[in-house]
Amino acid sequence: MNDFGSWITRCYGNESSLARWAGPPNDTVIITLPDQDQTKAIDRLVLLEDQSQGAQVMNYTVYMQAPDSGWKTTWIQAGRGQSVGNKRIHYLSTGPVFAAAIKVEVDGKIPGVTSAVAWRGVEVHEPCQ
Repeated sequence: MNDFGSWITRCYGNESSLARWAGPPNDTVIITLPDQDQTKAIDRLVLLEDQSQGAQVMNYTVYMQAPDSGWKTTWIQAGRGQSVGNKRIHYLSTGPVFAAAIKVEVDGKIPGVTSAVAWRGVEVHEPCQ
């Protein structure tokens, strides 16, 4: 059991993410990875929805931008998901990728939600051993 706890801490502890976004309510979140982390594979995101006003996200899409894409801002779809709740670990449908940036875009909200989605955070993680 101690090994499992160590694995969880190593994979999801405070210092385990390559990049993290936390900011004002927004339906589109863009995380730019530092140059040194663009050579590391990414395989999942941790999405944290602010639940203080109830659930808001019904559908979302994850996109990635390849490193060395220069001035081009071509986004490649890397996955889709339904609902977030308190926390969702979203594995990229593409498998591990190298990215300069990650974008999470809310495609659908719970009926009645008209304001921008409030996030507690969005984290980018590399494969865990």
